[in-house]
Amino acid sequence: MRCVNNGPINCGVNGFYNQDNLISLMNKKAAQKQSQTSMPNLDSMMAPASNLNTNKGVYDPKTGTWSSSGNLSIALQNLEDREAFNQIINNALAKEGIKLSSKEKLTLTIDKDGQITVSGINDQEKRAKIEEVLNSSLQDNITGLMLHIESVKTMNGKGETGVFEKWMVYDFLKDETGQDFTELKLVNGEIVGANEKLQPILNGEIDFGKDEEYVGEIITKLKSILAYGVDRIADLEQKIDFQNGSLIDRELKKGFGPDQLKTWFANFVSGRAQWDAKA
Repeated sequence: MRCVNNGPINCGVNGFYNQDNLISLMNKKAAQKQSQTSMPNLDSMMAPASNLNTNKGVYDPKTGTWSSSGNLSIALQNLEDREAFNQIINNALAKEGIKLSSKEKLTLTIDKDGQITVSGINDQEKRAKIEEVLNSSLQDNITGLMLHIESVKTMNGKGETGVFEKWMVYDFLKDETGQDFTELKLVNGEIVGANEKLQPILNGEIDFGKDEEYVGEIITKLKSILAYGVDRIADLEQKIDFQNGSLIDRELKKGFGPDQLKTWFANFVSGRAQWDAKA
């Protein structure tokens, strides 16, 4: 799956998302550091003595150490990404002169192809305009938004591994080969029906450089999905709400909407951080 290196989300080598596991999504590399989006009002969500740094974690001047908990790192990355996507959406709506009242709560539904549909607003003309603006403004970063939503779901134990794996493979096939699952079969452990772009990948004739391991994992997952049955796995569909200028997670205990953060973030930082690295 591709992402745009000048977007708010950090990309892996050659524009691919790399993974240590399914949701080690946002691979930070020193050579590809992106400008950080400011996050106002974080102090009210965290212990007064702590300082936030999305690269290192949380600094406690009393102990002179940084937190480096894996769970905390994921939470901080999700928080940073959420602010970046909020900014993109708010800037796009403002540019088109679209105003939402405090009572208007939209639900954004993103299909497997990254197309956004909007519900929760009665004015159909306004709804259509919002859809047009969102699909345009998020076009280069829609994969990143889908990954971000999945990362938050997984952090809450709500991720659907099979569905997500199917989407990963689908997205790779679409971008790199233009093929769909329906054109492929698994016969005696071999993929049959590959087109002129996919076959060289299967034959190992394409050099993906540092992404070679990632592509190999995609092919392994493709074989597994074909063996299991493509139609037995649902297509990925991501949903997230938007109200008062912020994306709000749906049906999750640890959400990243402003009011959601107030219920858990400060305790999460103070209770789960592991102080093990000197500043």
